[in-house]
Amino acid sequence: MASARASTSRLTLEAFRPRRHLRLALVPRRTFSSCVPLSSSGSASDTTVSHRIRALMRESAQPVALITTLLPASLDGGRRVHAATLSSFTSVSLEPNVVCFSMRTPSKLAAALDAHLCSRTDRNQVDFVVSVLGEGQADVAAAYAKPGTPPLEELSAEEHPLHKAGLLDLQLGQDAPPALKKSLGAFACQVVDTVPLAQYAHTPGSAQPSSVLYLARVLHVHLPTDMHPKPLIYRHQQFTTPS
Repeated sequence: MASARASTSRLTLEAFRPRRHLRLALVPRRTFSSCVPLSSSGSASDTTVSHRIRALMRESAQPVALITTLLPASLDGGRRVHAATLSSFTSVSLEPNVVCFSMRTPSKLAAALDAHLCSRTDRNQVDFVVSVLGEGQADVAAAYAKPGTPPLEELSAEEHPLHKAGLLDLQLGQDAPPALKKSLGAFACQVVDTVPLAQYAHTPGSAQPSSVLYLARVLHVHLPTDMHPKPLIYRHQQFTTPS
């Protein structure tokens, strides 16, 4: 990623920013309340619902994707690619072309996405690429499913999960991050809005880990024509491939 630019195009950001009055924040919370009775503090019920959500989602097969973005260039001028595994990535609209995903914060990748959003001067700037993973890519998905995997220094010869998986230049410019080779395909996207999800907690302001919902416009879709691998899915807390 090129270093953050000094000027910010507020006009460009506002052109794509969803109108605030359309958000679900204005819908009464009780409309979406769980059938589980709320305790006086709400924390016990919130924990119970969270456990039930996890239990139900474990029974459902979730597609697996890898998001890649660029961090500020290293001292030698090389690009630094950071990544994270997503199981919450989904398309939410085709007109306009909008996708979304959530991410735990704070994180280095989330900070990079925020920097892209705040420093944008190009209407068609690619902030990140999401590669939809296929069979044979469980290793790179596992490497980025937990924090701690360092960014890839593209000029470095050191062994790295992204080097092993293979990177694909989508030819979208020097500031655009790469996709992953041998994936089902990839979306090149631009962040248009973020929603801090802590505001919807039963106990706002608590010290619990928080997440941010990212809404993004799809600028380009890469569809490989030379291969059609089976999708990689996440079910019962493991990466697998449909038979």
